[in-house]
Amino acid sequence: HSSYHYPDSCLVYWASRFPGTDTVCLRICDELAVCDTFKIPFVVQGDTLQNLPFFDDFSRNKGAYPSKNLWLDDLAFVNTTLAKDPPSVGFATLDGLDRHGDPYPINYGIGDRLTSKPIDLSGLTVGNGVSLRFFFAPKGYGLEPGITDSLLLEFRTEDRKWVRVAGFGGMNETTTPLDSVPPFQFQGILLNDEKYFHEAFQFRFSSYTSPGGSGDLWHVDYVRLAANEGVDNTFPDVAFTELPTSILKNYTSLPWKHFNNHEDEELQNQLEAHFYNHFDVVTALTSNLVKHRETTTGTEFNQDFTVVEQGQDNNIPVKTPTLRQRTIPDANFNAIKTILKDIPPADLRNLQTEYAFTLGAQPQEFRVNDTILLNNPFADYFAHDDGTAEWQVFIQWSMGKEQLSSKFHAHVDDTLRAVQIMFPHVNGNVQSQLFNLRIFSGSDLTTAELIFERELLKPFYPNNLFDTLQGFTTYRLEDFVGNETPVVVPAGDFYVGIQQITQTQYGIPIGFDLQNPCACSWVN
Repeated sequence: HSSYHYPDSCLVYWASRFPGTDTVCLRICDELAVCDTFKIPFVVQGDTLQNLPFFDDFSRNKGAYPSKNLWLDDLAFVNTTLAKDPPSVGFATLDGLDRHGDPYPINYGIGDRLTSKPIDLSGLTVGNGVSLRFFFAPKGYGLEPGITDSLLLEFRTEDRKWVRVAGFGGMNETTTPLDSVPPFQFQGILLNDEKYFHEAFQFRFSSYTSPGGSGDLWHVDYVRLAANEGVDNTFPDVAFTELPTSILKNYTSLPWKHFNNHEDEELQNQLEAHFYNHFDVVTALTSNLVKHRETTTGTEFNQDFTVVEQGQDNNIPVKTPTLRQRTIPDANFNAIKTILKDIPPADLRNLQTEYAFTLGAQPQEFRVNDTILLNNPFADYFAHDDGTAEWQVFIQWSMGKEQLSSKFHAHVDDTLRAVQIMFPHVNGNVQSQLFNLRIFSGSDLTTAELIFERELLKPFYPNNLFDTLQGFTTYRLEDFVGNETPVVVPAGDFYVGIQQITQTQYGIPIGFDLQNPCACSWVN
C-alpha cells in the first residue's frame, strides 16, 4: 500500500514473467474521503517453448539466476561450488533465501521454486514416451534439509492445476554429520497421463524449508524433458563437473605487484580435472587441452598441454565421478612463468584458464559442458576464497573477546584501506551483535603487532541495499569519527581478525570457502 498526493495519468505495473491475466485493484480517494475503486486487468503474454527436448545442465549459465530462455522464476541460485560431484559443471541450488538474498519470512513453508516456461506438448500423446529426467542432491556442502523438509516435483495440467508427481524427504539432523556430502541421485519420470499433453505444460521444483535462511539446501541438475528417450540415466555425453584448477597456489586473487616477480612463490604446477561419463560404456576423449591467457592484454600463452595423460587416463569410466590429476610439463610451466613476468604491470590483470575436450560421439546439444573457464583477477585485493561460502564459522557460547583470524602475505610494502567480509544468513539476524576489526603484522599471530583496531562494529547484510546472494560487506579502515585511516602493511605476513564482543550462544557467522583450503585461518 502506498499514498500518492499529486495528479498523474500514468500507472506503471511490474509483472512477473508468469503468463496469464493479472488484476490490479486501485483505490483512489479525495480529501473528502470519497473513493472510487478501479480494477485494471493486465494480460501477461507467455513465451511458450515449441519444441522438445528441453535441456538445462546449468553449465552455460550467465550469472547466478536460471536462464530466462528456459525458466520463469529467478529464485534458485545457480552455482558451481555448493555440492560435490554433480553430473555436469553448474547446478541450481534451492534454499530458504529469496532472489534478493533475504530469508523467506517463514517458520515452515515453500522456499525457492524452479519453474519451467510453458512447453507446447499438444502434438504429443502418452504413446510418444515423453519423460522428465534429472539429478538432485540434498545438503551438498551446506546445511541439510531437516526431516520435515522436502523437495517436490509438480506437473501442470490443461486445467491449470499443479499435480504432485514426486517428493523427496529431508534428512535426520541429529544423525547427519556436518561434513557429510550426499551424492547426486538420478530420477526418471514418464508423463503417463493425457492431461499433461496440452499447449502450456509446465513442471516445477519446490523446496520446503524450516525456517527461512541459507540452509535446507537442495541441488538440481541435468534437467531434460524429451520424447522417446526412456527413463534411464544414459545420455550421449561426457561432461566436466568442476571449474578448472587455478595455477595460483595461495590465492584466488591478489594485486599484480604482489605477484609480478614472485611467480615461483605464487604458482603451482599441479592441476585437477573432474569428469562424468553419461554413456553406458567406457569412453575415450578424442582430444583435450589446457590453455592459459591474460585477457586484459589479449596475451595468448600458446603453451597448450593435455588435460589428461594419454593412455589409460584418457578412458573415462561409466557413470562415476572421475578425477584426473595432471602435472604441467616443465617446459610449459617455465614458459608460462616467463610470459607472466613480461606482462606490463597494471591495476587490473586477469589470468584465464581453459579446459576443453572434443568427443565425436556426442550430439551438438551435449557439447555445452565440454569447455570450462576459470578467471583469476589481479586487482586491489587479496582473496583466498572463490566468492561463494559453502560453510560458515562462528563462536558458539561466546563469552566475548574470542577472535577469528585469516593470514595473508604481502611481497612488498603496501597500504591496506578496507576489509570485505561475507555474513551468511544463519544464526538468525546477527546485525545487533558487536565485533572488533583488528589488523596484525608479523609472522606469528601470538606475537604479531596490532597495527589497527576499530571497535564495536556491527555486521551488515548487503542485500539490505541491493540484490545479492553471496555479497560482501566492505569495512573501510576508519577512526571512531569516520575519518579514513589506511594502514601501512610492511612486506611479510599480516592477519585480519574479527573479535567477537557480544556474549551469545551463536556468534557472528563468517562465510568459509571449502573449495580453496589453506593453512591461513585461526581461532583464538
